[in-house]
This record gives sequence, structure tokens and C-alpha cells, in this order.
Amino acid sequence: HCPALGDLDYDQSNQLPVDEIRHDWLAAHITLDGLDVVEIGANMGALSLTLAIEHGCRTLAFEPGAAFSRASALLATICGVQNQMTCIEKAVVLDDLSDLSPADVVVHLNVLHHAGAVYDQDRVTALGGWDAYAVDYLSRLRAVAPVLFFQTGNTSGGTRLFAGEDALDHVAALLAAAGWDVENIGIIEDFTNLAYQTYTPASLAKAPRFRCQRSPGSDMVEYFEHDRLVASLKTGMAQRPLWLCRRQEG
Repeated sequence: HCPALGDLDYDQSNQLPVDEIRHDWLAAHITLDGLDVVEIGANMGALSLTLAIEHGCRTLAFEPGAAFSRASALLATICGVQNQMTCIEKAVVLDDLSDLSPADVVVHLNVLHHAGAVYDQDRVTALGGWDAYAVDYLSRLRAVAPVLFFQTGNTSGGTRLFAGEDALDHVAALLAAAGWDVENIGIIEDFTNLAYQTYTPASLAKAPRFRCQRSPGSDMVEYFEHDRLVASLKTGMAQRPLWLCRRQEG
């Protein structure tokens, strides 16, 4: 079905199986049926496809990687949702946000931490650093949709943007400054079964804080709670919280 995807460089064996559990967590906290969804950084379209197939959503999936975008479009056709899912081969940088059509939900998973290294290098510098850029970008997303499903890493291009153990507090402050009210936060605590536990802003102080570092010996990412080693995984993805937010009105 996919003869044109010989150049697709995607090593699934080095990824954590989080696509399904991210969808399940989102679906548990918001009614998705029939919504218009914009996904920025769709990769191979797993979430956009699932939203179209299982919830009848109309999804607009932006992905700058040509092979990934082609894969998403072919999968949409194979799954019979090509009329519900539109795949666009494009990065959505800061100045593009004003051109996006309004939707019900905007999905932005693991893209923002690449700003300044992979895209919008000049804008990050002009705004005075990644934090200021992140607030500006997240603020502009408020015009796209009233609901934001968000996740970000904490390093980009070898530079640490903030400490991993500070992710909950740091990202919560960025979202608040950008005009988003956080409703729920998903955190992986069980690194064997990989399931997100839900916290609210009121209970966030009780949530565990994990620090990650890659072991030079095993090349695995080690997870620490305080100084106690609690897991060793292929990537640091399980450290990144999920954020479900509604835009502040007024």
C-alpha cells in the first residue's frame, strides 16, 4: 500500500508505546465526538487518525517531514477517513498561527521544545529566549481553539531548557502566562505499565517529580525520584506530563 515510503526513517523499536495511552487519557477527560481538531506536529498521524476513526473528528494534521506526512495521508486513505483527515506537509511556526482556521481543539505534542534549534531560531533570539517564545506561541494558540492538548520536552539541540524535575511547575507557569487554564495533568508514575495518572492544579503539589539522565554505559534513560532510581527506559518521553487546558476568556 505504501510503495513511496522507502525513505521513511522511523525506528519504532526506539520509541515508547505512548500513542494509545495519550489518546485514552484525552478521551477520558473531554468529549471528542465530531470535533474539529488541528494537530501541529502530527508525525505519522496516529492521534489524528484515531480521532477521525473512533470519534468522527475532522482533523487537520500538520507535519513538516515529507515522508511522515505522506504516511499519514496514505494511512487515512487505507482506513477510509481521507475525507475527514487532511494532511499538510508544513511546519507551523510562530508567524503561521494567525493563518490557521478556528477549531475546537488544538493538539501540540512534543514540538515546542524544538523551537530555537529546529525552527524559528531568529524568533527565539529576538524574543529573548525559549521561555518568552513559548509564552508567545502558546498565547497565539488561544486564537486557534478553546481547548489545548499539550506536551513538551525540556531539552533541544543539546541545551536544557529547564530541569526535568521542574517540568510540572515550569510548564504550568508558561501556560498560565499564555492565558490558558489548566484543567487536568497526566503523569506517568508506573513505568512498567505506562499509564497516565490524572492530577488537577489543586493536587499538583502532591504529584511526583522525576529527573532523567541517559546512562553512558547502557544508553538507556534512567528515571530518578529524588535520588532513587525508579526506571530505565529507551527515551525520556515518560517524564513529560500531558496538559489539558482551556483558554482564559476576556
